[in-house]
Amino acid sequence: MRSLNPVIARILIAAALISSVGACKEKEEFNSVYELDPFNAVPSSYGKNKEKTDEQYISILYSNLFQTAISSKKLSEMVDAIYSVGDKEVAHELIVAKFMAEPNLKLPSNAEMRNNTDQFLEEAYKRFFVRNISEAEREWFKNFIKNNPEVTVEFVYTAFALSNEYQFY
Repeated sequence: MRSLNPVIARILIAAALISSVGACKEKEEFNSVYELDPFNAVPSSYGKNKEKTDEQYISILYSNLFQTAISSKKLSEMVDAIYSVGDKEVAHELIVAKFMAEPNLKLPSNAEMRNNTDQFLEEAYKRFFVRNISEAEREWFKNFIKNNPEVTVEFVYTAFALSNEYQFY
């Protein structure tokens, strides 16, 4: 076995000692501050945990669609319709469809929805969900309306009226 040249051996030992001394340094800590604004990461519908009664659902829906209060006779007929169908979701779909077919419905025009989508969405969210629209919701709806020319105000309002969030307050 051949031995190392004593000079090379000394250089290797010195290099090992120097590198081991450098490796034992304590890590530097970084205390970077990014100054992000705090925000709540909860769903937009957070806190809506009380389900509307059939009377509340119909009354609020009627007010949202017609901008006036429903008569007690009509309310009673609609509640009876819900009880007669048995399936609450199907009954709600039938009621929304009936309301959408009535002539005194007060909806923005499709042109208004497409020409000023931001305002349309803000008003729809306040009308149906009693809250402001989030930026994620705004972007999704704007893209959906833009990319689907067959979407109408009636379609959007029907979706809001039948949504899970609208069932609660």
